[in-house]
Amino acid sequence: MEVRQRLEKLGPTAVPVARPLLAEQVVDAHAAVRDRRVDDVLGLREGDELWALRRTRPAVTEHLQGAYDAVFDPASSTLGHLSLDERAAVALRVCTVAKVSQLAEHYLSRITDPALARAGKSGEADDPRLRAILSFATLVAGEPAASGQKEIDALQDAGLDRTAITTLSQVIAFTSFQLRVVAGLYMMGY
Repeated sequence: MEVRQRLEKLGPTAVPVARPLLAEQVVDAHAAVRDRRVDDVLGLREGDELWALRRTRPAVTEHLQGAYDAVFDPASSTLGHLSLDERAAVALRVCTVAKVSQLAEHYLSRITDPALARAGKSGEADDPRLRAILSFATLVAGEPAASGQKEIDALQDAGLDRTAITTLSQVIAFTSFQLRVVAGLYMMGY
């Protein structure tokens, strides 16, 4: 089924909103568009209809990649607060709670510490700090409205400072956004 037909099935408001996405011109694939995670999760390849559709909005794809790079940058000044492995374990936990195994596999592949990989999958950890991190990630990913000051206090009690809590929240927020992009594309039939 073509993209236009899929959008029409979503209802009368979907087509006018998405019409700019249906432009005939596709941005050169070698331009600034570098995000491949969403493409990989959906199994998209160069030449696929949705692959081409995603390239009609290069800024969206580029900024999604830019956010990913910022959250998982090995040169980040906040690594002393939340390591790359911990960040990937949090993202893995969020994807596991959301039951999006393809994206979970990506984050699992980023983790170099087998104990962190197991903890990210299960949400369980012996270390109180990691347990608090994963508990918070699980809660926010599954029931965001249920989180509040009590959970922030638990993170602080486990040794996380404001920078670590902010970074943790950014990882959860970014991964949740990434999951919503994938979910939206799945809803369109991809």
